[in-house]
Amino acid sequence: MPEESGEAQLSFLTDSLIATIDSLEKETERFRELLLYGRKKDALESAMKHGLWGHALLLASKMDSRTHARVMTRFANSLPINDPLQTVYQLMSGRMPAASTCCGDEKWGDWRPHLAMVLSNLTNNTDVESRTIVTMGDTLGNPAR
Repeated sequence: MPEESGEAQLSFLTDSLIATIDSLEKETERFRELLLYGRKKDALESAMKHGLWGHALLLASKMDSRTHARVMTRFANSLPINDPLQTVYQLMSGRMPAASTCCGDEKWGDWRPHLAMVLSNLTNNTDVESRTIVTMGDTLGNPAR
């Protein structure tokens, strides 16, 4: 009996994966078709809407700088706010990451990956990096946590 349950679970996962791949192929075909008709803006919007971020970012990088910046921001905002990738992307954009003031909140999760992202990806913007690290320390050291 347990084998049947395992087989059913595997079948569900396989079916789900196949459906995801089919959907991805369908959306990629739609993206391709829009470009075939010269509809770059529509293709870009479709790619972003369906999570085809590689296609969206490449296309946007060949368009104007404002569009490219908008797509990069939309991609970063598609990540959960407490994802350490969000932290490094905010830092690379010259902004103090939200993690620096929220990392003390238990709902936020473990603060260490956020600090590791900052320390492992230092840029030349030492002011923002220093303020981020100090603010994170102050947030974690706050007894009101």
